Amino acid sequence: MRVDEKYISQYDKISNMKKNSSENAKSGDVLKEKSPSVAKSQVSSLIDRVKSTPDVRKDMVDQIRNQIEAGTYTISGKKVAEKIVGAAINNLF
Repeated sequence: MRVDEKYISQYDKISNMKKNSSENAKSGDVLKEKSPSVAKSQVSSLIDRVKSTPDVRKDMVDQIRNQIEAGTYTISGKKVAEKIVGAAINNLF
């Protein structure tokens, strides 16, 4: 079984939200909109959701660990390379 691309994109979105929320909290500049109270409540809600999301999905980790132990885990070298190059490009900017 392969790791589904949707899980990877969901993980990337959550990671980016966590990264952005911590950066915004440090800078004190959460959002600048016409209605600051609405923006603050939306940001607070999003931050709470991100904080309540576990960093590691134990069910997925266990599933992959079992596949590796059974010798049935497969991964695409092309997808690994794409992620490595993508991460390197993101780190440049």
